[in-house]
Amino acid sequence: MHSLYNRIGESLSNQNEIIDVTFTEKFENAYQMKMSAIQTFYELSNEVLTKRQEQEKHFYDFLLNQLLHRLNEIKAYSEVNIFDSRRMIAVSTDCITSIQIVVRDDIHLIVNMRSSDYNGALPCDLQFLCGIPFDFLYHLSQCKEWETYKEVSQNSIEELFKKEVRFSISFGSLHKTKN
Repeated sequence: MHSLYNRIGESLSNQNEIIDVTFTEKFENAYQMKMSAIQTFYELSNEVLTKRQEQEKHFYDFLLNQLLHRLNEIKAYSEVNIFDSRRMIAVSTDCITSIQIVVRDDIHLIVNMRSSDYNGALPCDLQFLCGIPFDFLYHLSQCKEWETYKEVSQNSIEELFKKEVRFSISFGSLHKTKN
């Protein structure tokens, strides 16, 4: 995760803002992705980021709960197979605009951000976002006995935890805090 954060920072170079950019990164699996983001956050952590993380907690909880609730809701009313669905998505008009999970040969985490502050918020956002695939898989492990999650078994969960995670994050505006 640190290399992704640095690549994002390099793209800003001597500018205060860049518009309409996308970055991608691959992770060995959901657990490695989550741990890498936690480590990066703590390496970059300072008083501003710690305070920002506390302030964003409810927003992050809202997005994660929306994603998991939406999945439960659509599975209750229709035949949705997590292995071929494109409907696992959370949306907001705030800075993190959409989060989508697509499970195929790999797990894809696709994030669109209206705006982010590279040095004043992005490390917090990345720590949250990079935990989503792990939280999603944990959710599936809790639902594997439910009638609506017929496609989920102990074997499929074990396989999902081994899958590579492909992370794509797009920014409408990526800017630096003015110091």
